[in-house]
Amino acid sequence: MKNYIDSAHRLGLKVKIYNTVRELSNSAYETSRCAALAMKFIHQAKAGGYSWLQEHVADDYIAAWYVPEYKDAALINSG
Repeated sequence: MKNYIDSAHRLGLKVKIYNTVRELSNSAYETSRCAALAMKFIHQAKAGGYSWLQEHVADDYIAAWYVPEYKDAALINSG
């Protein structure tokens, strides 16, 4: 991972490391797949939160954090 990050920095790019089992960002590749699998991996409860979640995820989920400047929102998952 260090080599990848160093290479990205040399190119003037930023790298964000994302590692959690409690929340899943709407930017993560897995989010769309989990939603497509009928929410089997997402904790189900009242929906809401960021508009992307409301448009792309089923009605039953718990919205977590949201970072407006990156349009990055998260769902609470079942771990």
